[in-house]
Amino acid sequence: MIKYVGIMVGGIAIGIILDKMIIAVMENKKLEREKILEKCFGEPMYTSLFSMAEVRDWIKSRETLLQDGAKAIVLQANSETLKGIGKDLDIGNNLKNNLVIAIVDESCKNISDSVLIKYETLDARLDEALSKGNGVLVVEA
Repeated sequence: MIKYVGIMVGGIAIGIILDKMIIAVMENKKLEREKILEKCFGEPMYTSLFSMAEVRDWIKSRETLLQDGAKAIVLQANSETLKGIGKDLDIGNNLKNNLVIAIVDESCKNISDSVLIKYETLDARLDEALSKGNGVLVVEA
């Protein structure tokens, strides 16, 4: 009987250790994906609430770049949405709370300016606009 209790306690301990190892590996992968984004778009701007007004202000301050077919694109950063602006990055689709705003020449997928935003929440208007576009919002001049 004591032998079975020992085996059971040992199994539980191994389960806990494996669980912690899996969590550590997942956290490492998340950090690697975040580093890929930072390498591509620079140091992130951190905010608790990011709003449509802040998107408009960022775009408005770059009005001169919005010419000759260039567009401002706001996207929730994941592998699929980034392909739309010519960035084939292996970051998966589970990296949460990362937003990219970029001025992109759609003909050649050239990015003339961009910013990476790490946020806690989006305001309702911005969240709704991104939801309608499957994580992408295109703003034309």
